[in-house]
Amino acid sequence: MFRAAILLFLIIACVIAAWLPSNVFEEDVISKYRANQNAMNQHLNIESEQNTATEIQQEQTSSPKDLKQNSQAIPTSKVAIGNLSGESIPTDNTIEQTNYNSKTTAKPRIDNRRLHPLHELFEKTEIGSQFYDIDNQQANTIVSSGGALINIPPNCFMQQDGSMVVGNVTIEIKEINTKSEYLLSNITTNTFNSLLSSDGLIYFNAYLQEQNLKIAPQKLLYVELPTKIRDGDKRAFFAEFDKAGQSWWTKSMPQVNRMISLPLQQMLFDEMNLSTEIKDYLKQPKFEQTFIATRAFEERLRVLQQYQDLFSIEEVINIYTKHVDSDLKELDNKVAYYFNHLAKEQIEHSTISKKLQKLNNRFQYFALERYTKPLYLRPYNVDLNESNAYYQLLANGMSAFTANMYIQMNNCRKHLVAQRSKNRKMVASKKRSKNTFMVHHIGWFSINEFLPTATPKRKIMAQVNSANHSKTSLYLVLEDFNTVVAANKDKEGNYHFNSLPLGANGRLVALSYKHNQPFIDIQDIIVGEKYLHSLQMRPTTVEMMQYEISQLDYERHLSASL
Repeated sequence: MFRAAILLFLIIACVIAAWLPSNVFEEDVISKYRANQNAMNQHLNIESEQNTATEIQQEQTSSPKDLKQNSQAIPTSKVAIGNLSGESIPTDNTIEQTNYNSKTTAKPRIDNRRLHPLHELFEKTEIGSQFYDIDNQQANTIVSSGGALINIPPNCFMQQDGSMVVGNVTIEIKEINTKSEYLLSNITTNTFNSLLSSDGLIYFNAYLQEQNLKIAPQKLLYVELPTKIRDGDKRAFFAEFDKAGQSWWTKSMPQVNRMISLPLQQMLFDEMNLSTEIKDYLKQPKFEQTFIATRAFEERLRVLQQYQDLFSIEEVINIYTKHVDSDLKELDNKVAYYFNHLAKEQIEHSTISKKLQKLNNRFQYFALERYTKPLYLRPYNVDLNESNAYYQLLANGMSAFTANMYIQMNNCRKHLVAQRSKNRKMVASKKRSKNTFMVHHIGWFSINEFLPTATPKRKIMAQVNSANHSKTSLYLVLEDFNTVVAANKDKEGNYHFNSLPLGANGRLVALSYKHNQPFIDIQDIIVGEKYLHSLQMRPTTVEMMQYEISQLDYERHLSASL
């Protein structure tokens, strides 16, 4: 009996050991990320204390208004460029898109998505793929056609049997941004307990000789996804597909709110409408590796220089530079308060007051980006460009997650530096914010947020008159959110939606497919006006179906006028 118990224990232990590399690490990544935020704050505080007393004194006393008195101590821009960081420009490891077409030999990822009753139709309408070839044994940075940046560490991919891949692998990427693209690609924003609004979605997969690969344990991807407005509280969700081929967003990861600092010589201050005095002030070597040398601060400066005739831009810049060791989000709030105070002072001048209030709102949005501090370039005095930097960081007590973050964000920095060296004008034209994540998933992941919970919720039911009952699906597309929801169908063939926001404008979309013939009906609704809805299917073509669904991206009153 005792031997049988030991044998059973060993079997269970083996099963758990086989499960650990992926699933345990997944939960471990989330907990480690939260735990290591404070740890990285401590790292940066310790590292910042290594500044000389002279530099600290300069940070506390110098300001744009002091420039005339201290002009001899501040190098001119031409002199400063050669002495700002002393670093050489690294080689850009960016991977260009391979000219594959839809008939590429790489097989699509096999998952339950193919079990959807309309999969044959969605294969004709889904968003196209981008393909890239990379060397698995090197660090790679991929920039997609839609502006997503993915940094891939060396030896990232392994075969399904656990053996490491040697040589080239093929990367497949799909990017989805609109409600119509979601629907036409059979991707919805369903979760098990609420509804999501999406701010962009990407599909990522890796192949070796037509075989699907997986990410090796303890390896992570650093991802920047473009967005209209970055929200540091939004999370990356990962999709799974049930046995009916329906997508469900389950696991999630928080954002990386650290920034990447660039050499001051590469900042785009000279391309802005700023005085020479301010430009030279911002190029001081003491601002290297601070948020002054980040893309986020560039974006704030672009806004400030457009409206500088309304306020003292020197005062606003001083708010940032006098507190350069603080989190950027804290100073964004201070600047927003500054503009709010000015707007109240100019209340008698309505035009000026309104513009200042818009600036207040803009910097409140900046504060919502939740940016903190840049990652230090030499944590524990470790050169992140060394081949064994990762192991040096581990030896100094840094967690695997944080060490991965440092290494890969440094690799991303190399790409950004090389990109700016090649074409500053192209960089200056790119102003989209980025959501930033460390992920370890192959498949679909998206930037999502839950719909407002305070809004009252309603259920609705729909009946679809279709001769092809078994291969009919019903969706609800909400107009005010980037939300596409699939209905649940009961045994009687009725379709149900739960927990919909009361008063929301939406469109019911019924789709069916039989003998290469698509069928469709679209009906405008307002959630809560009535409980039961009825749709009548009509024949169409694939092209016309795509056109009708593309109109879902427009507001209702706009599409009616087209």
